[in-house]
Amino acid sequence: MSTPDGWLLIFAIIQALSLVGIALAAGLLYRRSKGLTHLAAAPRRELQRMASTTQHLGAYAAHSGRQLGDHARRLRQVLQRRWETVRRVMEEIRRPAREEVPAVTRTLREGVAQTRAWSGRLARLRRAAFAAAPPRRRE
Repeated sequence: MSTPDGWLLIFAIIQALSLVGIALAAGLLYRRSKGLTHLAAAPRRELQRMASTTQHLGAYAAHSGRQLGDHARRLRQVLQRRWETVRRVMEEIRRPAREEVPAVTRTLREGVAQTRAWSGRLARLRRAAFAAAPPRRRE
């Protein structure tokens, strides 16, 4: 065997050993990646659970928000109806009072005038009774 053929044979053996080393390294990397995949499985499941919980929480918050909005709208409607009723009742109470105050005042003034007239008549009657009565004896 000539020298160049020897060199070729040595390089072929080195190349074959390199391929074996690369295959061994690939096998080790594959096993390591399997272990890392197993290690990453627990955090991945936790992240999926958190994402699912977040989605459920978002849906619940949206539903609760809609319910709160509906409740607030119904409450506003009820309060508005009650306010309108109270305002209408107060207006009905106030309107006759405005119309009746002058009439009541007039009636009271007439009553006061009649009372004064009777008081005057009774005072005159009393004076006449004292004047007609015999004088009292003082003992």
